Amino acid sequence: MASTCTEWDWWKASPESPNSKPLKLFRKLPARAQGALFRMMQRWISGDLRPDGGDCKSLGNGVYYFRYRDGNNQYRVYFKMVGTTALGLHAIYKNKQRIPQEVMDVVMERASSGTART
Repeated sequence: MASTCTEWDWWKASPESPNSKPLKLFRKLPARAQGALFRMMQRWISGDLRPDGGDCKSLGNGVYYFRYRDGNNQYRVYFKMVGTTALGLHAIYKNKQRIPQEVMDVVMERASSGTART
């Protein structure tokens, strides 16, 4: 299946940081999108979801994303595996055909910045 994932956590600028920017962004998404994406996180942890091009895709370099569509609205949660932990890197409402370069820059920077987590 997808991985040997045992938990989900959110990226922080440093382990001492009390807040996670990606978690704040996730919480700003509509409740319906949060619920659908949260269920995908649970499916990833249980091994029932894999990066197959459906609800989950790989960006390469160990970075994946979940995607949820509600009508014309698209939502994404980007993450990477750190050991057995899925580390949420960014959450967005996607309103363009392509992933904006500034989003890709943030995701890749966080992915390469280490495992800053509590």
